[in-house]
Amino acid sequence: MTLFLALGAVPGVYLGSHANTKADKERLKKIINVVILIIGVLMLVQ
Repeated sequence: MTLFLALGAVPGVYLGSHANTKADKERLKKIINVVILIIGVLMLVQ
């Protein structure tokens, strides 16, 4: 389970440090929402 959280955190931190424009931040929010959704589904499956 922590592996999935780590996989979600790495791109989140990487994109967060490079999200300079408003469009990048909007894209980042969508990506984070998808990651949270995937983690939620994986938690339900286990």
